[in-house]
Amino acid sequence: MNIDLDELKVVYSNRNMSAKLWATEWALGLWGKYGALKSGDTVVDLGCGERYAAAMSLDPTIRYIGFDVNQESIEACSELYPQYRWLYADLKNEMYNSEGKIDPRTFQFPIEDSTADLVICASLFTHLATIEVAENYLTEIRRMIKPGGHLWISWFRSPPNEVCSDARRTVFTEVEIINRISGWLELIFTTGCMSGRYHDQWVMLGKAR
Repeated sequence: MNIDLDELKVVYSNRNMSAKLWATEWALGLWGKYGALKSGDTVVDLGCGERYAAAMSLDPTIRYIGFDVNQESIEACSELYPQYRWLYADLKNEMYNSEGKIDPRTFQFPIEDSTADLVICASLFTHLATIEVAENYLTEIRRMIKPGGHLWISWFRSPPNEVCSDARRTVFTEVEIINRISGWLELIFTTGCMSGRYHDQWVMLGKAR
């Protein structure tokens, strides 16, 4: 990938996103190290916001698809980055879209099979509330990711946290998480979420088999 970190700092400063710079640089460094993102790749960002689109815009060869349940966010991003594909669905989520009409347990993402070289789910599964929703999302991710493509995903896990079905801070057991990715995702990097700190997430980078 051809993303200049000095340019990234300027872009994030101009967009009032400097607080997110360190975590973005960290992710980009890991994606580069493990070959998860290259120039010319297609990136699918679920629960997107603007953060990674701003970074991807520095490499015009990267194709980017952003999805969110926040309609205002999608509309704003589509104006800022019209070169990308932006998708909205009225999915019910008690934190981000409590009046949503679509059941996330059965939703099919409007993204074609074997599309993504990299799927990003940053702080998404921490707000899905139930394992049934998480399982459906993982099924859809498995469908849309290319063989050999990569998944960047984060969770709150138990232990050390208490299991929680609140969309504000969803916590799944480690066994539930591993059972749903084993067999199709090879974990090549993991870190975090053993301290019990409120924002300490278990971050994974995996490669689809």
